[in-house]
Amino acid sequence: MAGDSVRGGRGSVTRGPQEPPKDCFRTWLRAALAFEPLQVPGPGAVLHNAELAGVDLRGADLRSADLTGASLAGARLHDVDLSSAIMTDINLCQAELWRADLSDATLDDANLYAADLSGASLVRAQLFNAHLAGARLQDTRLPDSDLRYALLTGAAMDGADLSRSQLCGAVLAGATLRGGALTRADLSQAYVTSADLTGADLSRATLDHACLAGAVLVDGDFTGAGLAHADLTDADLTGARLDGADLIGVSWSLRTEWPAHLYMDIRSRSEEVGPGVFLIVGADARLEELPREPVLI
Repeated sequence: MAGDSVRGGRGSVTRGPQEPPKDCFRTWLRAALAFEPLQVPGPGAVLHNAELAGVDLRGADLRSADLTGASLAGARLHDVDLSSAIMTDINLCQAELWRADLSDATLDDANLYAADLSGASLVRAQLFNAHLAGARLQDTRLPDSDLRYALLTGAAMDGADLSRSQLCGAVLAGATLRGGALTRADLSQAYVTSADLTGADLSRATLDHACLAGAVLVDGDFTGAGLAHADLTDADLTGARLDGADLIGVSWSLRTEWPAHLYMDIRSRSEEVGPGVFLIVGADARLEELPREPVLI
């Protein structure tokens, strides 16, 4: 029939041919995800600007998929394989990505606010300028990843592996990274104010011009690290290892807690530049290994 007639109190109304619903692909995709889990898009799927907020994609194989501009806010992505996927400017706000594989994925400018990435793999992932404030990254693997200028304010990152990662200009204010691995990571010009890095491994890391004011760095390993011109005012470095660390130009305050056996050496290399504020000076401010006080038994 060309059309349908609908009778009412004042006669009949004829409808024309039914038009296909707008945005057919999205309509089909929502139905497929809701009722036919086996028809979830597979590897290499093109999902530009797809509206997938709140969908359940647990265990899906989306390797090399293109999700540029897609919205997956609040989506359930446990154990999903998104390795080598392109997700530039994607919205993953509050999404659950437990144990997800995002290795080699492109997530530049992505919104991952409060997302749960616990135990996920983001090896070599591109997260330039990504929004990760409040995200959960406990035990997440991020070695060799690009997190330059990423916003990680208040992120929970205990046990995360960020070795050799690029964190230049990143904001980690108030973040927790207890026991984290940051070996050879580049944190130059990063803002790590009031962050908790207790027991973190920062050996041979680059922290030049980084702001670590008020940071908890207790028992941290800074062996061979570069801290030139870093801000350590009010930071707590109790029990930290600083063998071979470059401290030239470091600013610190009377509230900065240094390892007890290094305090006199650091003080002798410093000059007061303001009330209770000091600057480590000298042509060579690299700390050599000093013997610790013997422990009496």
